[in-house]
Amino acid sequence: MFALVLYCSLAVTCLGAKTPRLRFTTSAELPDLALKIRLMPNAKAVPLPAPTVYPYVARESTGTGDAPRRIDMYDPYEVWRIEQNGGLWTDDYGNVLVIAALTEPFPGVSPNRRHMTREEYDRRKAAARKSAGAWTQDRILQWVTDFTGATKAEAEAIKRPPFNLAKLLKFTFHGIPAQKLAYAFQMKRRTIGSRQSRGETWVFAIFNLNPMVNVEAARQEIRSNFLPSIITVKAPIRPGAQTGPEPKTHKATPPGSAPNQYEASRKRVADSIRNLENWWYEETPNYIILSNLRKRHRVMVRHLRTNIEIMRNAYTQLVPPRRDIASVSVIRIFATPEEYETFVGPDYRWTGGLWMSNKKELVIRPIDWGGSRDQRDRVLSVAYHEGFHQYLAHALDENLASPWFNEGHAALFEAADLRGTRLQIPENQDHVKPLELLAKAKKLDVRPILPMDYARFYAGTDDDRRRNYALAWGLIYYLRKAAPALEKKQYLTIADRYCEALVKTGHPTVASALAFKDVDLAALNGDLTDFWNSRGQRRRAERNRIARPPAAAEQ
Repeated sequence: MFALVLYCSLAVTCLGAKTPRLRFTTSAELPDLALKIRLMPNAKAVPLPAPTVYPYVARESTGTGDAPRRIDMYDPYEVWRIEQNGGLWTDDYGNVLVIAALTEPFPGVSPNRRHMTREEYDRRKAAARKSAGAWTQDRILQWVTDFTGATKAEAEAIKRPPFNLAKLLKFTFHGIPAQKLAYAFQMKRRTIGSRQSRGETWVFAIFNLNPMVNVEAARQEIRSNFLPSIITVKAPIRPGAQTGPEPKTHKATPPGSAPNQYEASRKRVADSIRNLENWWYEETPNYIILSNLRKRHRVMVRHLRTNIEIMRNAYTQLVPPRRDIASVSVIRIFATPEEYETFVGPDYRWTGGLWMSNKKELVIRPIDWGGSRDQRDRVLSVAYHEGFHQYLAHALDENLASPWFNEGHAALFEAADLRGTRLQIPENQDHVKPLELLAKAKKLDVRPILPMDYARFYAGTDDDRRRNYALAWGLIYYLRKAAPALEKKQYLTIADRYCEALVKTGHPTVASALAFKDVDLAALNGDLTDFWNSRGQRRRAERNRIARPPAAAEQ
């Protein structure tokens, strides 16, 4: 979906009794386009989400039969529009401005299907670029039609464009609702320092107006105060540079990754915030962290940058990746709760953090209560929890694990205590009390949660959900920390068997049945009950370190 349509939900009908209107008062530089433009008052840069992933499953032959293999597919229109996009802003009235560069034509779609892999998309894009000619008015009109999704568009050349523009086209749309004002322009060549600007580049600007804005007044404001204000500026020495700390670039890809795809995914993520003022990024070997947090919170991001790699090391020790990991792991931290809620949508606005599997991003809500230490600890805890969900998706070939396994491990890691590189995983105090009550009453039973899907796991009352989370965490804590310490050998391979079965079958419930096939579940419940009633057993488990520090830290 075209970004402008996608962000129509950002609109605010009015502010108090003020009549919505369109004005331009604030200047902003777009380094990627080497342009400086004028924006609406209080305009907020809105980052575009990653393109939606559409999972397809193929079968591949192995020595023991056919195994499912997930293939990530994308809508080429969405991918292409994000690549062309140079920035998106919204003001207090809900007016939205999108700037894009006409860098290449749409590469087309397959005749019999809408989705394609990244590799196919890149091949089609290269072929389209090779066969493309000059940007004639007809080619620009086709580009605009593809970019906006309009069923029909008409272009009109403005005979007397503002003094700073070499050419200016105005567009009229059919098939797109609401108020749209759109223009494409070329800058006049001018000398900047010792070089001459590239005047031949076409730039597209489209406005989605609040329905209460007077269209003719807005058109006049654009012609008088927006288009004449655009100037060419010196492009950055480092393309894609962002305000904020200098990124920590790591040339080597981590073990178990596909180098070319990995670095390409890293570049796409960094490019996604190009031209967005106040957005910056930090890099680690496995992660790229995007944020628009203010300076006082950047110490917290430095903690996260260090700690998340130590946690990743722990994730991999408990659940080794079954395939090469082809994409960098993305973490996005917002400056305000409102930005977070807009990004994740109304269904998830209540969350403190979220692994968006269809966008392949881990997003975190900023904490606006407590002191700086409280805020840091809460963000790190959320990152550790959601970070396991993120890692598990990559590690198990994007197969969705059962909630007892996935949520149980995430709750295990969210309680992590990191002192330097020393990782301690204590009991999770949010889940201990329900388990103690169940164990004391001899009612602790994990059998109901093993076949649950997510709809059943999250269903019912708040007490039901708390009990399910507590049982999932308690089971994983016992399998990972208690069983090895207490030499309960019959339970030591359950987690590994589950992962192997999930990758082999692609079915979480079947994998659960196979993992517990030879386990006496009544005896397991008895052992769990004894464990949670025994202070001595729990102390032995707590002392059991289940993950070694990273190799570099041991040297």
